[in-house]
Amino acid sequence: MRTILFILSSLVLVALAWVSLYFSGRLFDASRKIEIEPYIFQPAAHSINRVGRPPVPLAQMERMHGNYVLERLIATFVREYLGVIPHPADLDRRSEWRSPLAVMTIGSHTPVFADWKTNVRPGLAELAEERKLRRVNVHGGLPSMQGEYYIVRFDLITYNPNDLDALPHIEYNREMRLRLRYEKGMRTERGGQPFDPRRALRSGVAPMIVFKFVVDEVR
Repeated sequence: MRTILFILSSLVLVALAWVSLYFSGRLFDASRKIEIEPYIFQPAAHSINRVGRPPVPLAQMERMHGNYVLERLIATFVREYLGVIPHPADLDRRSEWRSPLAVMTIGSHTPVFADWKTNVRPGLAELAEERKLRRVNVHGGLPSMQGEYYIVRFDLITYNPNDLDALPHIEYNREMRLRLRYEKGMRTERGGQPFDPRRALRSGVAPMIVFKFVVDEVR
């Protein structure tokens, strides 16, 4: 008899615990009035770097913060230019004519892209073969200008992800000078032909192609 009472009491306690948790959760959500939209494989802790629809339309974002797009395009270019993933095939992808680097320099045969393949890629390939990982931390805000060049400052963090005891090699306050062209808004024509950003993105090209952003020189 005591055993039966113990089992029944345990079941009642478990049920009460679940009911308490349920109503606590409901009260928490109701009090904060939060609408949660989960996204899988978020690449960063900060909301502006997560996968998902922007909180406001791009045109409104540019009116609120005029350099929003330009800052991110510059940072993306520098990361693609100097970053390393510990897999040689990644550099093959970045050397293709549809890669972000090629798109942001208008074609895989332009001087900027050709110089990257000749003078920068070999060093990146050596790190990739050694299974090194290099992160490029571009300093926030719009880079300052000197003449017609943007002065982009960043840190390079290189380490071996397979050696948990190894300390990263950090190069602080590195500098790159970019001469570039940029206009707000998305492209409506490219190469003298009508251009549809939505169709371009659906075709799988680098997202940078929809913006009026071109890097003409790197120093």
